[in-house]
Amino acid sequence: MLVELDSADDRLNKTLEVLRNSIVDPAFNMHSSGSEESNLVVRTRTLHDFVDDEGIENLKSRLRHSIDQVQESHDTLLMSLSAFDTDLTALKTSLSNVPDPNTQNNSNLGEPIHPYLQALEEHAAAMAQLLESLTQHYDRCSEALKHSEAANTHNQETGMTDSMPPEEKADLYAVLERDAKEVDDVVAEIKERLGEMELISSYVGKHVEDLHMLSGNAHRAFFLFEEFQGNLGTYIERTREFELQQDGYARAMEERLDELWQLGEFYEGFMGAYDAMVIEVGRRKGVAARMDAILRDTMKKLQGLYEDDLAEREAFKEEQGDHLPMDIWAGVMDPPVRHSVVRDTGGGGELPGISKEAIQRALERQQAKEGM
Repeated sequence: MLVELDSADDRLNKTLEVLRNSIVDPAFNMHSSGSEESNLVVRTRTLHDFVDDEGIENLKSRLRHSIDQVQESHDTLLMSLSAFDTDLTALKTSLSNVPDPNTQNNSNLGEPIHPYLQALEEHAAAMAQLLESLTQHYDRCSEALKHSEAANTHNQETGMTDSMPPEEKADLYAVLERDAKEVDDVVAEIKERLGEMELISSYVGKHVEDLHMLSGNAHRAFFLFEEFQGNLGTYIERTREFELQQDGYARAMEERLDELWQLGEFYEGFMGAYDAMVIEVGRRKGVAARMDAILRDTMKKLQGLYEDDLAEREAFKEEQGDHLPMDIWAGVMDPPVRHSVVRDTGGGGELPGISKEAIQRALERQQAKEGM
């Protein structure tokens, strides 16, 4: 559409330029007023003097307004598309921050955490039992120590030997000795289980942290998606509005384009019509010349007939005049009727005095145009 507008505008401008350079023949500038001085007053004019510049400028102004409307509509659509791309990019970025648990790099996110929690519970239960056994060993050691200290004190005060039977005392020390050998193993096992619990706890903590991060990213993604979904209606409405506007603008532009082409054709026709008018002046002058020739010839013949008739009447008067009474025919002695030609312009003026050369140039331009 814009290419066609440029083409039509260029055509009209070239036509107007030709009109500016086309001088109206001075013969058309003469104002016949019966005064010789008045006929000498000549103002140089060009064909462009007859152009409706205001109408052309009005049409071009409306065209520029239509083009501005189209550009504004395009700018509005581009802004809407830019906002749409921004929303889409933000949503895509947000979704990229939500890892897929099924991929190899993020397979731990999809791994169930319950087995690890169960392992922690098992380790805790086992450590509780181990601590219980240490507590029991400590209690037995404390009891044995109390018995030993009490016996020594009693013996010192009474000078008597320990009242605990030897076999019972031997069993107690045997248990203490056996438990003492297992303390290191129990403590080592507690440390081992504690280390494993710390590893599991670290893993579980990291896993929970990742899940929290995943949850936060997912919530943000859902929020952006809801926002995008809400904005999508606006983008679609703006696109529909753009399409409707473009239809209206296209019809208006087509109308302006037709007017521009018609103006170009009209003023091209004006140039041709001017040449045709010059040729028409030549044709009319030819007809007038032929009429004048016929008139001169006719007047000459009429004068000859008049003179012949006058001579015959004089001869008749000489021969018969004395014998005819005057009241027999009142017009017997009348002279011949004279004929004259009166020019009836019918309101028309004199034909412009265009030279044969100007008419010939107009004929050549017309023939060249017809031959194109």
